[in-house]
Amino acid sequence: GESMRSDPRASLAYPFLLTLACLLLGCPTEEGDDDDSADPVTEAAYHDPMAPGPFAVGVREELLWVPELGIDTPLEIWYPAVPSDGELAWDFGLAVRNAQLDPAEAPFPVVVFSHGHRAIRFQSAFWCDRLASHGYVVAAPDHTFNTVFDFDDSRTAEVALNRPRDVSAVLDFLIDLNRANNSFVVDPVRRPELRWGLKLLMLIQNLLQTMGSTVT
Repeated sequence: GESMRSDPRASLAYPFLLTLACLLLGCPTEEGDDDDSADPVTEAAYHDPMAPGPFAVGVREELLWVPELGIDTPLEIWYPAVPSDGELAWDFGLAVRNAQLDPAEAPFPVVVFSHGHRAIRFQSAFWCDRLASHGYVVAAPDHTFNTVFDFDDSRTAEVALNRPRDVSAVLDFLIDLNRANNSFVVDPVRRPELRWGLKLLMLIQNLLQTMGSTVT
Protein backbone atom coordinates (compact mmCIF):
# COMPACT_ATOMS: atom_id res chain seq x y z
CA GLY A 1 0.00 0.00 0.00
CA GLU A 2 0.87 3.68 -0.08
CA SER A 3 3.48 4.61 2.50
CA MET A 4 2.34 6.95 5.27
CA ARG A 5 4.40 10.10 5.72
CA SER A 6 3.94 12.41 8.69
CA ASP A 7 2.85 15.95 7.89
CA PRO A 8 5.42 18.39 9.37
CA ARG A 9 2.57 20.81 10.09
CA ALA A 10 1.12 18.34 12.57
CA SER A 11 4.12 18.64 14.86
CA LEU A 12 3.56 22.41 14.96
CA ALA A 13 -0.16 22.03 15.63
CA TYR A 14 0.16 19.82 18.73
CA PRO A 15 1.66 22.50 21.05
CA PHE A 16 -0.95 25.00 19.85
CA LEU A 17 -3.83 22.60 20.49
CA LEU A 18 -2.45 21.70 23.93
CA THR A 19 -2.17 25.37 24.88
CA LEU A 20 -5.69 26.06 23.63
CA ALA A 21 -7.05 23.11 25.63
CA CYS A 22 -5.34 24.42 28.79
CA LEU A 23 -6.84 27.86 28.27
CA LEU A 24 -10.33 26.50 27.73
CA LEU A 25 -10.35 23.70 30.28
CA GLY A 26 -7.74 24.84 32.75
CA CYS A 27 -4.41 23.18 33.39
CA PRO A 28 -3.89 21.24 36.66
CA THR A 29 -1.56 22.76 39.22
CA GLU A 30 1.51 20.94 40.42
CA GLU A 31 -0.36 19.91 43.54
CA GLY A 32 -3.23 18.64 41.40
CA ASP A 33 -5.88 20.62 43.29
CA ASP A 34 -8.86 22.28 41.64
CA ASP A 35 -8.92 25.37 43.86
CA ASP A 36 -10.96 28.15 42.22
CA SER A 37 -8.48 30.68 43.59
CA ALA A 38 -6.12 29.67 40.76
CA ASP A 39 -8.60 31.15 38.26
CA PRO A 40 -7.36 34.63 37.23
CA VAL A 41 -10.95 35.78 36.67
CA THR A 42 -12.21 36.67 40.13
CA GLU A 43 -15.33 38.29 41.44
CA ALA A 44 -13.39 41.53 41.80
CA ALA A 45 -13.04 41.67 38.01
CA TYR A 46 -16.83 41.59 37.51
CA HIS A 47 -18.67 44.88 37.24
CA ASP A 48 -22.41 44.99 37.81
CA PRO A 49 -23.82 47.26 35.06
CA MET A 50 -26.76 48.17 37.29
CA ALA A 51 -24.57 49.36 40.16
CA PRO A 52 -24.81 53.15 40.54
CA GLY A 53 -21.72 55.29 40.12
CA PRO A 54 -20.29 57.96 42.42
CA PHE A 55 -22.59 60.81 41.34
CA ALA A 56 -26.06 61.68 42.53
CA VAL A 57 -28.46 62.06 39.60
CA GLY A 58 -30.79 64.83 38.52
CA VAL A 59 -33.27 64.93 35.66
CA ARG A 60 -35.12 67.76 34.02
CA GLU A 61 -37.54 68.16 31.14
CA GLU A 62 -37.00 70.67 28.37
CA LEU A 63 -38.81 71.43 25.13
CA LEU A 64 -36.89 70.71 21.94
CA TRP A 65 -37.80 72.62 18.79
CA VAL A 66 -38.21 70.30 15.79
CA PRO A 67 -37.92 72.48 12.68
CA GLU A 68 -39.07 69.74 10.26
CA LEU A 69 -42.43 69.60 12.04
CA GLY A 70 -42.59 73.16 13.34
CA ILE A 71 -43.37 71.98 16.88
CA ASP A 72 -41.77 71.49 20.30
CA THR A 73 -41.22 67.95 21.56
CA PRO A 74 -40.34 66.89 25.14
CA LEU A 75 -36.67 66.26 25.91
CA GLU A 76 -35.53 64.51 29.10
CA ILE A 77 -32.01 65.24 30.38
CA TRP A 78 -30.21 63.23 33.09
CA TYR A 79 -27.04 64.65 34.64
CA PRO A 80 -24.66 64.39 37.62
CA ALA A 81 -26.24 66.34 40.45
CA VAL A 82 -25.61 67.68 43.90
CA PRO A 83 -26.97 65.14 46.44
CA SER A 84 -30.54 66.03 47.39
CA ASP A 85 -33.46 64.74 49.42
CA GLY A 86 -35.86 65.88 46.72
CA GLU A 87 -38.61 63.81 45.15
CA LEU A 88 -37.54 61.02 42.82
CA ALA A 89 -38.72 61.41 39.24
CA TRP A 90 -39.60 57.69 39.14
CA ASP A 91 -40.06 55.27 42.01
CA PHE A 92 -37.65 52.75 40.48
CA GLY A 93 -34.87 55.20 39.62
CA LEU A 94 -32.11 57.34 41.07
CA ALA A 95 -32.93 60.71 39.52
CA VAL A 96 -34.29 63.64 41.53
CA ARG A 97 -36.48 65.95 39.46
CA ASN A 98 -34.80 69.34 38.81
CA ALA A 99 -31.89 68.63 41.17
CA GLN A 100 -29.01 71.09 41.08
CA LEU A 101 -26.26 70.28 38.61
CA ASP A 102 -22.94 69.25 40.16
CA PRO A 103 -20.30 71.09 38.07
CA ALA A 104 -17.33 69.85 40.13
CA GLU A 105 -16.06 67.51 37.39
CA ALA A 106 -17.60 69.19 34.35
CA PRO A 107 -17.51 69.14 31.40
CA PHE A 108 -19.28 65.79 31.05
CA PRO A 109 -19.50 63.48 28.00
CA VAL A 110 -22.85 63.23 26.27
CA VAL A 111 -25.07 60.28 25.36
CA VAL A 112 -28.18 60.79 23.19
CA PHE A 113 -30.79 58.09 23.77
CA SER A 114 -33.21 57.42 20.89
CA HIS A 115 -36.24 55.48 22.11
CA GLY A 116 -37.70 52.44 20.38
CA HIS A 117 -40.58 52.19 17.93
CA ARG A 118 -43.86 53.34 19.48
CA ALA A 119 -42.18 53.93 22.84
CA ILE A 120 -41.29 56.99 24.94
CA ARG A 121 -38.20 59.03 25.84
CA PHE A 122 -37.97 57.64 29.39
CA GLN A 123 -38.57 53.99 28.45
CA SER A 124 -35.05 53.13 29.69
CA ALA A 125 -34.81 55.62 32.54
CA PHE A 126 -33.02 53.02 34.67
CA TRP A 127 -30.12 52.94 32.17
CA CYS A 128 -30.06 56.71 31.79
CA ASP A 129 -29.94 56.99 35.60
CA ARG A 130 -26.95 54.68 35.80
CA LEU A 131 -25.07 56.46 33.03
CA ALA A 132 -25.61 59.83 34.70
CA SER A 133 -24.41 58.40 38.02
CA HIS A 134 -21.13 57.56 36.28
CA GLY A 135 -20.62 61.10 35.01
CA TYR A 136 -22.55 61.29 31.74
CA VAL A 137 -25.17 63.73 30.53
CA VAL A 138 -27.94 61.71 28.84
CA ALA A 139 -30.49 63.43 26.61
CA ALA A 140 -33.57 61.57 25.32
CA PRO A 141 -36.11 63.19 22.98
CA ASP A 142 -39.57 61.99 22.07
CA HIS A 143 -39.76 61.15 18.37
CA THR A 144 -43.01 62.83 17.40
CA PHE A 145 -45.65 60.53 15.85
CA ASN A 146 -43.70 57.49 17.07
CA THR A 147 -44.40 57.48 20.81
CA VAL A 148 -46.90 55.46 22.77
CA PHE A 149 -49.11 58.57 23.06
CA ASP A 150 -49.08 59.99 19.51
CA PHE A 151 -48.24 57.02 17.28
CA ASP A 152 -49.33 57.49 13.67
CA ASP A 153 -48.72 54.42 11.54
CA SER A 154 -49.09 56.43 8.33
CA ARG A 155 -46.01 58.51 9.29
CA THR A 156 -43.64 55.69 10.31
CA ALA A 157 -41.37 56.18 7.28
CA GLU A 158 -41.28 59.93 7.88
CA VAL A 159 -40.32 59.38 11.51
CA ALA A 160 -37.50 57.02 10.50
CA LEU A 161 -36.10 59.71 8.21
CA ASN A 162 -36.44 62.38 10.91
CA ARG A 163 -34.69 60.47 13.70
CA PRO A 164 -31.15 61.56 12.70
CA ARG A 165 -32.39 65.15 12.53
CA ASP A 166 -33.88 64.79 16.01
CA VAL A 167 -30.52 63.60 17.35
CA SER A 168 -28.74 66.49 15.62
CA ALA A 169 -31.27 68.94 17.08
CA VAL A 170 -30.63 67.53 20.57
CA LEU A 171 -26.88 68.11 20.22
CA ASP A 172 -27.45 71.67 19.01
CA PHE A 173 -29.76 72.25 21.97
CA LEU A 174 -27.17 70.91 24.41
CA ILE A 175 -24.48 73.15 22.98
CA ASP A 176 -26.72 76.19 23.53
CA LEU A 177 -27.50 74.95 27.03
CA ASN A 178 -23.80 74.44 27.60
CA ARG A 179 -23.04 78.08 26.80
CA ALA A 180 -25.69 79.23 29.25
CA ASN A 181 -24.67 76.91 32.11
CA ASN A 182 -20.90 77.27 32.48
CA SER A 183 -19.63 74.10 30.77
CA PHE A 184 -22.69 72.01 31.53
CA VAL A 185 -21.57 69.41 28.97
CA VAL A 186 -18.81 68.87 26.46
CA ASP A 187 -19.12 70.53 23.06
CA PRO A 188 -19.96 67.31 21.21
CA VAL A 189 -20.16 68.53 17.62
CA ARG A 190 -16.52 69.66 17.81
CA ARG A 191 -15.44 66.07 18.45
CA PRO A 192 -14.36 64.66 15.05
CA GLU A 193 -15.70 61.13 15.56
CA LEU A 194 -19.17 62.44 16.44
CA ARG A 195 -19.18 65.04 13.69
CA TRP A 196 -18.41 62.38 11.06
CA GLY A 197 -20.95 60.05 12.64
CA LEU A 198 -23.66 62.68 12.21
CA LYS A 199 -22.60 63.30 8.63
CA LEU A 200 -22.95 59.57 7.94
CA LEU A 201 -26.42 59.51 9.50
CA MET A 202 -27.50 62.47 7.40
CA LEU A 203 -26.08 60.82 4.25
CA ILE A 204 -28.05 57.64 4.93
CA GLN A 205 -31.13 59.74 5.61
CA ASN A 206 -30.77 61.59 2.29
CA LEU A 207 -30.26 58.32 0.41
CA LEU A 208 -33.40 56.84 1.96
CA GLN A 209 -35.35 59.97 1.18
CA THR A 210 -34.17 59.87 -2.45
CA MET A 211 -35.09 56.20 -2.76
CA GLY A 212 -38.52 56.91 -1.28
CA SER A 213 -39.12 59.71 -3.76
CA THR A 214 -38.09 57.45 -6.64
CA VAL A 215 -40.46 54.69 -5.53
CA THR A 216 -43.40 57.03 -5.14
